[in-house]
Amino acid sequence: SLGIEQDSWLDHNRAFVVRHVDLDLQAAARFNAELTVTVVVEQVKKASLVFTQQVVGADGTLHCQARVKAACVDKDAMKAVAIPDSILQAIKAEVS
Repeated sequence: SLGIEQDSWLDHNRAFVVRHVDLDLQAAARFNAELTVTVVVEQVKKASLVFTQQVVGADGTLHCQARVKAACVDKDAMKAVAIPDSILQAIKAEVS
């Protein structure tokens, strides 16, 4: 976690919307199974992000992985806008 709560996005009247997802389901997980979800940011642009996610079971089984493209939008207009600088810098600092 980068410590960026959704409230900080909303304070800037921004939201992220998923633009595209490539999802590869590997194995079923059981109800109440202990799962770990990881997120790795691959690419940061002025108004969008690309990241990968993996869901892994406690026994090491890879249940699914995804590559997600998300865009930053003005919450009211739902049009693409730049990611606020303070948030962009926090993301870039973690990726570097």
